Amino acid sequence: MWDLLKPKPRRGGPSYLFPPFSYVAKEHGSVAIGAARRALDELIQIATTTRGTFRSSRLDERQVVHRFIGQADLKLRAARALMHERYDQFYDSVSKGNLPDGAAIADVRAICLHATDVAIETATTCYHFAGNTGLHHPHVMGRLLRDLNTAGLHQVMSDTAYENHGKFRLGLPADPLA
Repeated sequence: MWDLLKPKPRRGGPSYLFPPFSYVAKEHGSVAIGAARRALDELIQIATTTRGTFRSSRLDERQVVHRFIGQADLKLRAARALMHERYDQFYDSVSKGNLPDGAAIADVRAICLHATDVAIETATTCYHFAGNTGLHHPHVMGRLLRDLNTAGLHQVMSDTAYENHGKFRLGLPADPLA
């Protein structure tokens, strides 16, 4: 049987040596960050162009929205940067012929889960602030919210990624694929 922790690809570059969970986690994390960025951009568009039916002010006049947009932007950028930084290290190590150990696999998987969690949180709050505008079908805000929550259900994005990362940090045995 094929060992998921020690892939032996017949072709391709160093990234083909990533164990499947490491490879899939990066795809999930990247798509999640992109979808959340789109949700934030949609909220900015709604905030600067519409006024809700029952609102006395536009969203771009509310301090809570200013804070959310600023904080969400930074959270998304930080999660994306952490993902890129760690995968650059992961790729460099594999390029030198080193297969990643369990701790490295758990680390990249947890980082991508974190990125997905930040994305879900961002899209959920964007949907909340969008109000009726985002609610009306079809609106991209509803699709993004549904898609991100669905992506967060994937086995690779399980909370066990955090647990395994924590176990490795504590020096405890863990299965990075659990």
